[in-house]
Amino acid sequence: MKSFYENIRDFLISGTVVGDLTLPTSYAKPECFNDFQAGFRTHGNTDESLVSDAVGDWKPEWYVIAMTGLDDPVFLAVNEAGSGYPVYTAVHGAGRWDAIQIAPSLAAFGRLLKALAEVNEDTFAFNRLITAEVSFPNEYWREVIDTRQETALLEQSSFDISDYDPADFEKGDLIVSDPQAPIS
Repeated sequence: MKSFYENIRDFLISGTVVGDLTLPTSYAKPECFNDFQAGFRTHGNTDESLVSDAVGDWKPEWYVIAMTGLDDPVFLAVNEAGSGYPVYTAVHGAGRWDAIQIAPSLAAFGRLLKALAEVNEDTFAFNRLITAEVSFPNEYWREVIDTRQETALLEQSSFDISDYDPADFEKGDLIVSDPQAPIS
């Protein structure tokens, strides 16, 4: 039977980056896998364990395999090998870890990322793929689709830079009204 590391190695090496900030943008390198756990399983400076079974804490069985462009971890649970390692994410910086399952298995997630990368320029095909492949649409996938659609709309309505005079940005006055005020 393959070890946990052997099972995830090919996924990590392929490191499919679609380009959307809500999807994985960086992957753990197999040879530095434990270093990638800093800030989740261990404290980055002291190497102190951060895992706990308490609600909202990082669970002992969770291992980060990738990071989204928003610095949210994408992770697996080592005790779910029998299910093909379902894939999870959680919002970073929320003060607690609330795992959201985003794929039924690591293999399914890898296939979806590769398919999304192939249709990356076609927002309709991108959204259709997610809808077809994800049998349990949740807040994560809705955010991926919404972000993609918002980006497409912004690109369509981009302003013409020639409408602005560069001289408007060359010179100005800075007025400080309270030099003792705290910076917020």
